[in-house]
Amino acid sequence: MMSSYSYVDEHSRSDRTKKVVAYCAMAAALSLGLLLIYRINTLDQDQVRSAADAAAHELERTPVRGLGISIFDVERALAVGARDERGHRLASRLKVEPAGEDSRGDLYEITNSNGDHPVCLIVRADVQLASDTPTFPITSLIDGRC
Repeated sequence: MMSSYSYVDEHSRSDRTKKVVAYCAMAAALSLGLLLIYRINTLDQDQVRSAADAAAHELERTPVRGLGISIFDVERALAVGARDERGHRLASRLKVEPAGEDSRGDLYEITNSNGDHPVCLIVRADVQLASDTPTFPITSLIDGRC
């Protein structure tokens, strides 16, 4: 009788071990999947720089409306111009923050959604209120914080 009890006890221990191993394998697979999704959706330095370059190009070809360029104009330029290699828009995976102004113009910091890989977009728009000729901004980019 003792031996049959021992067999049942050992058999149930083996089942528990199999279940624990199966749960650990599922948890590892789920973690790996989530990490992969996170890495795919997070833009790297080259992608942020490319998006900032596309926004700068879009700003330079769009006439200034009003008294100058605002963060809304920069966000619109990112929405229109910033795309990945497959043509998907990147604006929802980017952050834009105004970073003040200096002698070069208005400063906007563009990063990925985590705030990593900053690119400083410098926008200068010399608006002539008395002129009928549209004004186009001049932009430049610097890798890093503004």
